[in-house]
Amino acid sequence: MQTFSDENIQMLFGVEDAENEDPDRLKAYFFRNKAYENLVGNLPIRILVGHKGVGKSALLKIAYLEDQNQNNLAIWLRPDDLRNVATSDNREFNSIIQEWKNGISDVILKKTHEAFISNPKEWAGGIFPKNADGLISAISSNLQKMTRKNLIKSTSQYVVDNFLANKTITVYMDDLDRGWEARKSDIKRISALLNAIRDIVGHGKSLKFRLGLRSDVYFLVRTSDESTDKIEQNIIWLTWSNHEILALMVKRIETFLGKKIDENQLLQLEQWRLAKYLDSVIEPNFNGSGKWHNAPIHRILLSLTRKRPRDLVKLLSSSAREAHKSAREIILTQDLKSVFESYSGERLQDIVNEFRSELPEVNRLLYGMRATKKERQTLDSYLYSNDQLIKKIRNIREGCSFRFTNGHTVTEKSLAEFLYKIDFITARRTEKDLVNRKYYDQSRQLQSQFVDFGFDWEVHPAYRWALQPESIGNLFEQIDLD
Repeated sequence: MQTFSDENIQMLFGVEDAENEDPDRLKAYFFRNKAYENLVGNLPIRILVGHKGVGKSALLKIAYLEDQNQNNLAIWLRPDDLRNVATSDNREFNSIIQEWKNGISDVILKKTHEAFISNPKEWAGGIFPKNADGLISAISSNLQKMTRKNLIKSTSQYVVDNFLANKTITVYMDDLDRGWEARKSDIKRISALLNAIRDIVGHGKSLKFRLGLRSDVYFLVRTSDESTDKIEQNIIWLTWSNHEILALMVKRIETFLGKKIDENQLLQLEQWRLAKYLDSVIEPNFNGSGKWHNAPIHRILLSLTRKRPRDLVKLLSSSAREAHKSAREIILTQDLKSVFESYSGERLQDIVNEFRSELPEVNRLLYGMRATKKERQTLDSYLYSNDQLIKKIRNIREGCSFRFTNGHTVTEKSLAEFLYKIDFITARRTEKDLVNRKYYDQSRQLQSQFVDFGFDWEVHPAYRWALQPESIGNLFEQIDLD
């Protein structure tokens, strides 16, 4: 490292959006986890589900790039490609499914046409079947005709030949929740899409779909439409342990420095050994006070991420920019501390933006969770038993009326479950002086509206600086590290 320039920071830690990452750099540092293995398996439908920032787009993008490298026919669909499909709110559900089937089939044909045919006027028109076998047969017939007429683009001939041999297409669909407002019509539209894909594919494997969905979108669809029980077997949950996130970042740093490294070997290392790889970019121990005094720096970093790799990218990138201001070649504690408040505020704003469509008053709910002056005097502020959490929310409700966009009933328990679902609070239990934290994606049943499983509840450390800017120093005394 010569300097933490903006260019180096992006190359070192990665960009926040995989779609905008340089493909060669993405391939170099990409971390192939179990979710990726399941995504590229030889099954017709794979639906990748997870929160924003967990890397859904990166997994889909790498799978798509690897299909291209192997000359497999792969199509990448963006929301713009489907913006005019199934947009009516008033149609009967089966009609919406049919609209999706027609629209998806038409877009697949259009994309195939654009990718391979040198003369647009030569593509044979007509009405094509809205199922996998009929669609594959129609595309195959047209590509054979275009091959005989020498109208296939020279750069695409290998892909066409491969397709004509194996008769397989993989369709990638990402960012489908763009414009999502959690209305009943939005839920109905996504549910109809999933049903349409299942109908198109049928029982064959000639047409494959790979989708990315936010977990909150999936939960609302899954709990609102009984027919979605048939897609459960196609769901891949994209979750990360802290150890995996640390290994992921190590791989990015090492590949930036020109070194080859195997993620499986990294995962086998003890965490303190794994953290040694960070020494080239950040000092090894935190020069702070309270529970954080002289703590290993990786424990600080991981305690402030929400089991999302993008959080660690943001935290390291912003602190690297602070180091650059003072011409430092590694990040020091003072650089990290200087970005805690802005980092915390941005993460809080993230979930306001992400979930205000589901709960329009989410901003008031989150800021209502601020510790009172009396609570801030204790070491366990922001830590609640089940009853204390319900009481806290009841007090917030006295000053604000809340409503869920989809019409679900608002109660103290439903709001508590919502806070857990969006990772604002985590489940917590102390076991032999060690803190065991659980996230909604890991243990969805813990905040059941009807059962108390004995866990306490804690506002995630990532949000504390935004909620308590007037007494930041106390946080180092209060927050237990992962």
